[in-house]
Amino acid sequence: MKNSPINETGDCGPRYEMFALLDALQETGYTNMFNGPRILRDKFGISKKASYEIFSQWTANFSREG
Repeated sequence: MKNSPINETGDCGPRYEMFALLDALQETGYTNMFNGPRILRDKFGISKKASYEIFSQWTANFSREG
């Protein structure tokens, strides 16, 4: 993801905020998580492609076994 607008690392910055939002949405059960990319676009003004990249990164944090 070299050319991604969201390629920060660390515990602050846009990606951290987006992951925190997705975590909160999941914990509250506010919405079906398949709406996650759309919510990221609405909240952060990112492209459709970037929203799916971030959502994919976020979902990669979950184990298929657990």
